[in-house]
Amino acid sequence: RRVTAGGWVPIPLDPAMKAAGEVPGVIGVQPRIWGTVNGPDGPVTVWAVEDKIRPGDAMVGPGIGLSSGQVDGVDLGGRGGQSGQSAETDTVADGAFLTLNGAVSMTVRVVGRWPNRASPIAHDLVLLHPDDARRLLSIPPGHASDLAVTVFHEGEAEAVRPDLAAAFPWPVRITTRTDALGRQLTMSGRWGGVAGMALAPALLGLALLMAASVRQTMGRRRHIGLLKALGWTTPDIVRLQLYRALFVGLPAAALGMAAAHLLVFWPGAAWLGFVLPAWESRPPGLYLNPAGSLSVLLQVTALVFIPYLTAVLWPAIRLAAADPEGFLRDGSPG
Repeated sequence: RRVTAGGWVPIPLDPAMKAAGEVPGVIGVQPRIWGTVNGPDGPVTVWAVEDKIRPGDAMVGPGIGLSSGQVDGVDLGGRGGQSGQSAETDTVADGAFLTLNGAVSMTVRVVGRWPNRASPIAHDLVLLHPDDARRLLSIPPGHASDLAVTVFHEGEAEAVRPDLAAAFPWPVRITTRTDALGRQLTMSGRWGGVAGMALAPALLGLALLMAASVRQTMGRRRHIGLLKALGWTTPDIVRLQLYRALFVGLPAAALGMAAAHLLVFWPGAAWLGFVLPAWESRPPGLYLNPAGSLSVLLQVTALVFIPYLTAVLWPAIRLAAADPEGFLRDGSPG
């Protein structure tokens, strides 16, 4: 991307593509027209698509609000007709419009919307004809937003970067896929750490629950002494306490883990967008693959349930092995 002291500026296509194509290791150069403009619900990403959308039309992501009407999800795999869209898409799009505000204000007719499952990659994306995108982004003909450069192997990207930067007669900023992914991971990790601070009250609550369980079990000295005086053995008393703990703990753990699983893997769940990427506007709905989630659920269950069982059974074992006479006399071990 071409940059100046004031930020990025459109890059001239002919000299830029020639300069990039002559760099050893570069096997493809693709100009791109894209940018961010204001939509009805906040910023949206505009992307120009050649020979697939007519001027005045748009294809939108599932997170884009429309002025009237709604467009059902369509399969982008089969495009036909003069406009490059299916007849079904043109039919369901009647009455749906989108107003965009960039360098100019523009209202386009929506001819299709991605299905909700495409939210992670197309949530706030708007595909436009290149002429419309240029007007919105104030990019003159013969220029582009940036160039997408392809190298033979992903590992060559860092090696090509210095030669690529030196090939242009103006300053450019080069971003590799690794750079972009690293920024996203850093941002998610930072916000994940902030969200992880919410675990502190939960851990404190777990500690208080353990303390309450120990205190409740120790408070049954006289009851345990009476049971032993009536002939109950130590294994009988331990089993009784175990059954009591399981009667309360198993349903609680099952309901908690089920709720946690649904909150994360329910199709279209959007709350994670607020927590991890800190999405400023309406976050995209996530459709996560639940494969492998069972092992994580079992680990979390064990992390919570085993300390609870320990807090209940360890005092019970100590009390059951003590002399019951002291419990019956004054409530303390004899």
